[in-house]
Amino acid sequence: MAVLEKALLERGFRRSGDARATLCATVPKRPCLTCGALAHGSYCPRHMPKRDSPGRWTGPGAGSFRELTLAKTGGRCERCGSDDRVEAHHVIALSEGGSNDAATNGQALCFECHKEIERGRLRANGGR
Repeated sequence: MAVLEKALLERGFRRSGDARATLCATVPKRPCLTCGALAHGSYCPRHMPKRDSPGRWTGPGAGSFRELTLAKTGGRCERCGSDDRVEAHHVIALSEGGSNDAATNGQALCFECHKEIERGRLRANGGR
């Protein structure tokens, strides 16, 4: 018996062909965070955030920011020169008022250098 199905039965839910369908049908709807319409989850279908890519930011220009940032250095890290796992880094984070302008706010960094910079940013902002 699956863990989910066992947990549902312990809580008094009826057995059906699909335990997930039973759970979804019995969980009360709650208001959409955007419009207040009742929905199964945080958002109604009309306001469900789009998940086009696995990245954190999927708005217009997301791909071009990365492409333009990496093109500045020919796909190499600006700190160590590595060409392994190079990522686009926002020098000033979007959450701190930075822009998606690759020329002024983009930096090509390998995974290791990017990790070091982000750790430093967290420490500087009182994070981990």
